[in-house]
Amino acid sequence: MIAAMAEAYHVVVSPHNYNSTTVGLAATLQVSAAIPNFLITEYFVNFEARGAEITVHPLRVEQG
Repeated sequence: MIAAMAEAYHVVVSPHNYNSTTVGLAATLQVSAAIPNFLITEYFVNFEARGAEITVHPLRVEQG
């Protein structure tokens, strides 16, 4: 709802991914893909190694 309200005023949004766990990051990316005024999301690289340990297909940052 916040993204829709911002879009009406041509404002971009940046979802706050407070912990970047694998599940939290996946959820944030899914929502971000559906927001037309999405700009960027927060990502903590210090959790990347742990996420890779517990997932079959880990999320990777490319050209970011």
